[in-house]
Amino acid sequence: MKTRTKKILHLLQPPRAPESNRTSLSDLPIEIALESNLLSHLPQNSQASSSADSIANAPEPSLIQDLPQNIQTSSSADSTNIAPDPNLIPDLPRNNQAFSSVDSKKSPPKHNQFSDLAKNHQASSSAELTKPESETNQPPEATRNIQDDSALTKTQVPSQLNVTTIGFVHCLYKMSSSEDESSAVIENEERKRKKGVINRTQYKSEVIKKAKVKGESHFNHVGKKVLARKTGINCSCRKKCCEQYSEIDKRALLTSLHDFDNKNSQDSYLQGLIEVAPIKRTRKSQNAIKRIERPNNFLFNTCLNGVRKHVCKKAFLSLYGVGEKHVRRLCHLLTSGTTPRDNRGKSIKSRHNLIPAEVCFQINEHIKLFDVKEVHYANVVKKYLPATLDVKQMHKMFIDKFPDSKLMCVLPVKNLAKKLKATLNDTAKRVAVAELMVHKNKAKKFYKKLDQIKKLSSETDEILGITMDYMQNLPIPDIPVQEIFYYRQLWVFEFSIHNLKTEEAKFYSYHEGEAYKGPNEVCTFLKHYFEHEVSENVKEVHIFSDGCAGQNKNHTVVRFLLALASSGRFNKIVHYFPIRGHSFLPCDRDFGVAKRLIRKQDRIFLPEEYYELIERSSSKSLFSIERVHNENILDFKKWWPKYYKKTVLSIDSYQKKIKDEKITFQISQYNEFEYDCRKPGIVKVRPFIDGLMFHEFSLGKPAGVCPDLPSEPAYSGKIPINFKKMDNIKKLVQYVPDDKVFFYNELILWPTTKQDESPEEDF
Repeated sequence: MKTRTKKILHLLQPPRAPESNRTSLSDLPIEIALESNLLSHLPQNSQASSSADSIANAPEPSLIQDLPQNIQTSSSADSTNIAPDPNLIPDLPRNNQAFSSVDSKKSPPKHNQFSDLAKNHQASSSAELTKPESETNQPPEATRNIQDDSALTKTQVPSQLNVTTIGFVHCLYKMSSSEDESSAVIENEERKRKKGVINRTQYKSEVIKKAKVKGESHFNHVGKKVLARKTGINCSCRKKCCEQYSEIDKRALLTSLHDFDNKNSQDSYLQGLIEVAPIKRTRKSQNAIKRIERPNNFLFNTCLNGVRKHVCKKAFLSLYGVGEKHVRRLCHLLTSGTTPRDNRGKSIKSRHNLIPAEVCFQINEHIKLFDVKEVHYANVVKKYLPATLDVKQMHKMFIDKFPDSKLMCVLPVKNLAKKLKATLNDTAKRVAVAELMVHKNKAKKFYKKLDQIKKLSSETDEILGITMDYMQNLPIPDIPVQEIFYYRQLWVFEFSIHNLKTEEAKFYSYHEGEAYKGPNEVCTFLKHYFEHEVSENVKEVHIFSDGCAGQNKNHTVVRFLLALASSGRFNKIVHYFPIRGHSFLPCDRDFGVAKRLIRKQDRIFLPEEYYELIERSSSKSLFSIERVHNENILDFKKWWPKYYKKTVLSIDSYQKKIKDEKITFQISQYNEFEYDCRKPGIVKVRPFIDGLMFHEFSLGKPAGVCPDLPSEPAYSGKIPINFKKMDNIKKLVQYVPDDKVFFYNELILWPTTKQDESPEEDF
C-alpha cells in the first residue's frame, strides 16, 4: 500500500521546471508539501502550464488499475462528481469532505490532473483545456481552506490543483502513515516483555545512563536535551597540542573512551593517562601565607593506536570531552591510590524511589494482622506466617486496605555471592584480577599449542599430534524401566585417541568385567596405537590429555613414554596437560557426536550395540572400534619399578647444598613433559607450557637405561564385579529379550567381590 501511494503521489504532482528555474516552494512535490505543512506558502497565482505539457504529463491508463473502482469512474458533466467517496478519507474533517457543485463551478481548475486518471474523461478534460487563455489564467473567485489534521492550521489551495485532488492526496498520505503507525504498534507488541521477565536495559534511567557513557545525545530525566559529547576548543599553549591531531584522530580518541561499558572503566582509563610527578620548581611569593603549596604535579597523556603522547591539561580536557572537575577528582584519587568508583545515585537519602516512613509503618501493621504460629527451638521463640500465604496475596490485601499506596510487589532477590564474598581492599582486588588474567593466559596457552601442533602435523608427515581421553561410562542394560533408577548397571568403557591431522578417532571398547580404567590400560592402548596406526615416518609425537592422576598424569605413563623415546621409535615425545577446568579436547567433541545418536535409542542391551552406534555416529566414517579383551592389557605398573626410580632430585639440585633449594620430582607440579631419544632416562619438565623455566630429572636406575616394554598380561583372569551390582543385574534380566539374554547368562557366572569395595589402585 505504501509503494502504491507513493506512485500515485508522484503522478499527481505538477510538472517540474528546470533546475535553474526552481526557486520557489511551489515546485516541491505535493507529498513533501503536505508532510511539512508547506501548502500555506504556495503562491495563489501560479502560472498554468500549456495543454501540451499537461497532456504529456498525463499518466498511463495501465498505472491506475489499482485505484478503487469508485475513483476511476466519474462524470464529465460536472467537476463535482470527481470528489472521492467520503468513506475513503476518514482522516479529513467532515466539512471538507463534501463540496457543493456551485463552488466547484465558480472555481474551475485550469487542468484537472485527477480527471486524466480515467479514459472516459479525456474529452471533458480536453474541453476545459480549449477554453480561452484569458479565462483560464484568471485566479479563482474563491479558495477552499483545508484543515490539516496534524497541525490544525488552514492553508490556501493554489489554483493549479483542485480541492478534491488535494483532499484525496492528503487522504492517501494519511493512509500510508497510518499503516506505518500500525506496523510500529505490532512491532512494539511483539517486543513486549514476557511475564516475570525484567528488562532493566529498557528502563529510562538505564537508557540515560548508557547514553551518558557512550557520549550520545539524549533527554535527561527533566526532559531537557543533552547534546552529544564532542571535542572542545583548541588549547592556547605554546606547543599547540590540539593542532597536532587531525579530525580523524580526535574522533578516534573519543571513540576509545566511548568503547568502555561503564563510567568506572572510563575513569580508570583516564586515570591511567595521568601521571603524578614532583614539583621541580616553585616561584617565590611576597605573601607566603596566602600561597597554596601543591603537593604534586600532574602530567597528562593521550593514547592513540597504542602510542602515548604528552599534552597539556586543556588539550587533555578538550580531546576527551571531559570537564575540569572530572579530571580534578581523578587526580585526587590518583594521589591517594584509590580506584575511581561511581557513587552517583547510591545514597539512600537521595533515592527517589525510597519507600516513605508512613508506608513502612503501614506494612508493619499489615503484617501483624496475620495469624502466626510460634515455634520454640533452643529456647528461641520464632514466629511463622501461614504456609498458604505468599508475597503476592499479602500485597493484594495491602492494596485493598490502603488503595492510595503506590507500593509495588517485587520478589526479593537473594544474592548469596555478595554475602559470602569477603570485602577486599584495592590492593587485594588488583592482585586477584592479575591472578585471574594469568590463569586465563595459561589456559589459552594450551589451546594455542594444540592449534600449532595441528597445523604442523598437517604440513609434514614427521610430526604427529594426538589427544586421548575416556568417555563417560555407558550403562547396560539401558531400558525405560522405573526400577532401573534404583539399580546398579554394568559399565561400558570407551577410551578414544584422536588424530589431529586426519581427524580420525580410535575407540578402545570394553566393559568393567574385562579391565579397569587405569594406567595399565592407557599405556596398552597407546602402545597398540603407535604400533598399528602410526606411520614409520613419524619421528615426533605430541600428546594432549587432561590431568587425571589415575589415568594420564602418573608415574606409569611417564616411564612408558620415557622408555618409548629411549628405544628410538620416536626422536621426541612431548606430553601436554591443561589448567584444571580448561580441558575441553577434540575427543570430547567426538564423544558428543556419538552421544547424539546414542540418546535416540530407547533400549540398549549389549555392549556391541554401543560399538555399532559409535561407528555409525560419524557421517564421514571417522570413528573405528577396537575390541579389548582381558588378556590384551599389559602390566606396566609392575614393570617400571625395575628400571626407573620413583623419587629423584633434579640434575641441578645435586650441586646445591641448601635443602630448601633442592627440587624433587613431583608430577602434579608440571604441565609439560618432554622425552628425547638423545637423553635416555632423562625427562625435561616445565611448570607451564613453553615456559622459560625447566628442570631435568634422571629417572633411570642405571644411567641411560633402555629397557624393553612389558609383554606380561596385567590380569590373570576376569575382573570381579561388585556383588551388589551383580544382584541388581540379575533382577534386570527379566526385561531382556530372549535373543539377547545369552550375554547376561554368561555375566551372571562372572566372579564377584566378597564385599562392597573396589580394588586398590597404586599409580
